[in-house]
Amino acid sequence: MVASGSSAHLHLIRRQELASSIATHEELKPESLVDFTSAVWSQRWVRPMPSPENVSGVVLAYVNCGRWLANCPVMGCGGAAAISKEDTIFLCVECGNASNDDQWYRVVLPLYADPIEKVLLRRPKAENRNWFPAEKLIDLEEENLLHGVK
Repeated sequence: MVASGSSAHLHLIRRQELASSIATHEELKPESLVDFTSAVWSQRWVRPMPSPENVSGVVLAYVNCGRWLANCPVMGCGGAAAISKEDTIFLCVECGNASNDDQWYRVVLPLYADPIEKVLLRRPKAENRNWFPAEKLIDLEEENLLHGVK
């Protein structure tokens, strides 16, 4: 996958190339996931932010350019956010989770998240540190071998 986008995105990718872990919300933002989401929410919405205690439905975590992310499951929304491994909830600030009865989603991480990270961190460029739920760990290992990454 070739990285594209703003200079801020490219700066993030360069910073991630030096990282010793796949980035979560905590590595990318100084405030907690809920506090950050609340700040963004208040800039976009008039209605109060749903309580993080109200959770229904799930979204799957994935790795993109060395970051753990989750996408909004609403067709056509396009919202996404860095996720927390400690506070595994997701609220889309783009669509407001209205189709989920204004409830947060539970983020599901793979059972083998640590081995995925170890394989991906062998890749020198953050833009190549990608994993999607349909991929097996052996697939990542084979990609590394194919590209000369040990």
